[in-house]
Parts: sequence; C-alpha cells; structure tokens
Amino acid sequence: MALIGIDRDEVIEYTSALDKSEPKTVFLLGVLDNKTKIRLLSGAIDSSGNVNPSVLQEKSYEIVKAGLKGIKNLKNKKTGELEEIKKIDDAVLDRLPVTIITELAAKILEINFLTEEEEKN
Repeated sequence: MALIGIDRDEVIEYTSALDKSEPKTVFLLGVLDNKTKIRLLSGAIDSSGNVNPSVLQEKSYEIVKAGLKGIKNLKNKKTGELEEIKKIDDAVLDRLPVTIITELAAKILEINFLTEEEEKN
C-alpha cells in the first residue's frame, strides 16, 4: 500500500473550548512544511524521541505564527465588530490571550504529525 501524501493546502477549522461566545471564534489551522517543522522542533525532541514540553511551550508563539492561516469572528475590542483575518502577524497574535496561543500551538502540532493509522500506510 502506498504512503498518503501530505496536503499542504489542508486547513482545519478549530474553536477553543474556552470560547463561550456566540458566534464562536474560528481558527484556521494549516499544515506546516517539513523545513518549518524541523526548525520549530529543534531542541524540543531529544535523541531518544522524547519531547521536552518546556521547550515546546517556549516555541508556542512561533508555532502559531507558522500554522495559523486565518481567523473568523475575532471581536475587535475597540469597535465591537467581528473581523475575519487572513494575514497573521505579530499584531494579530498580540490580540490573543496566551492561553489561546498555547492551545493553538498544541493543536497545530497535533494536526501536523501523522496519526498511528496514517503511519501504518
């Protein structure tokens, strides 16, 4: 059976369990290229394959910056309007609580590594 190729254009919609508002803020999370994965995980995984959570936490911001492709329904604090954001930069990330940054980083890492079923193929 052949390997399943990575779809670099794949984006999943994700809402945080912490978001109690309606409509929910939707985060568009994407696939990282292999070069970015290796750069972001540098120093986070030791030679035996164990992950160092503190190193990953330090890299959360960069992981989110690389893997967050857009946001729907982000409320603008000044205007009260719901925004759709298609370009993620530092100014956008600075609008998100650190708990959301950490949660998004974990989800981005989760979707960017093959599941056990995919690894079998």
